[in-house]
Amino acid sequence: MAWPPLPPVSPKKKVETKEKSPEEQEKEFKEKRKEARTKLEGEIKKVKEKPVEDRKEKYEKKTDGTVEQWLAKSCAVETGIKLLYEEAKAKVNTVKDKDRKKHFTTELEKIKKNVDTVSKDIEEIKKVMTSEDPKLIEKALGYFLAHYRIRSMVKTDVTDLILEIDREQGTGDDVINTLDRYLTVLKNSALDK
Repeated sequence: MAWPPLPPVSPKKKVETKEKSPEEQEKEFKEKRKEARTKLEGEIKKVKEKPVEDRKEKYEKKTDGTVEQWLAKSCAVETGIKLLYEEAKAKVNTVKDKDRKKHFTTELEKIKKNVDTVSKDIEEIKKVMTSEDPKLIEKALGYFLAHYRIRSMVKTDVTDLILEIDREQGTGDDVINTLDRYLTVLKNSALDK
């Protein structure tokens, strides 16, 4: 009994995969981050304008929470992002090169603007504390929901800023330690649970 002949072996075609350089990868990453940030800013604007979209029933304290609860959680968010801002500010103050410090200060001002936005919104929520007007309560809910999105934006902005400073001025160990620290903080954040 003879075995049938094997079919001819065709030469394997090499699939050309172009390895991206670190610069190309970084550029692609920054573009994706910019798109994600634009989307997040749109969500913040939308949730502030209309927090309860296509909702038939009215505001219910049992399911939606109270204004006092929103205020407490928003104050916790404010405290957290202020601490992040202060840490970023301290890192920017360590930069010696005037041109780079100016660049980092501009980035820091953007973060400060978000911190100030949350502080102003909290003042608006405090005004609603004694009101029973559903429109004002809905507006307070919009502020509250926006704060979590703003917090996530501030976290990424501060992390990016500190990592950029470490990458320019420090060693690879500084960058790894900073990343490790932020990952630990994000995992243990009570507000994320």
